[in-house]
Amino acid sequence: MEQFCSMQPNELDQSSQQNSGVTKQNDICLEIAGPPQLGELLPLVAAYHQFEEISLSADTREKSVERLLSDGTLGEVLLIKKFDQLIGYVVVCFGYSIEFGGRAAFIDEFYIEALERGRGIGAEVLGKLKERMPAHDLVVVQLEVDQRNERAKSLYVQSGFSCRDKYQLMTIALK
Repeated sequence: MEQFCSMQPNELDQSSQQNSGVTKQNDICLEIAGPPQLGELLPLVAAYHQFEEISLSADTREKSVERLLSDGTLGEVLLIKKFDQLIGYVVVCFGYSIEFGGRAAFIDEFYIEALERGRGIGAEVLGKLKERMPAHDLVVVQLEVDQRNERAKSLYVQSGFSCRDKYQLMTIALK
């Protein structure tokens, strides 16, 4: 299984350490998930859906995740591991943008267990994603965030994401 790891605290962690007094030494690996990881991934997806108040049946959730794990052309699921323990995941789906001039990625879901939040892991994961995405010939990465989640919005801005004030993500469900 392909892994992207770091054993050293990143610069964000070091500056945060000085300000907060909290030790932020992370041993974070991202692993590309496949069908064999479905069973360990589903409880985290369910936890994320509960946190975000996403209503989805367990059967629909399982089928949706299974399809993504089985078809790499749709995107990829990256497992977030700390000292070999699964603590979260990020889902990156692929598309195309005329406006941005090439392949686009959309971070569909990004979840880190509550006990691991606030330790610089989210910033580290986003940094690894930015390094990894050019390998997929991507020119832009987009995401959506709950307007009420100030902590997540701050993380995304610090990681280089910006709001597009003129545009709003809109959705129509077809099924």
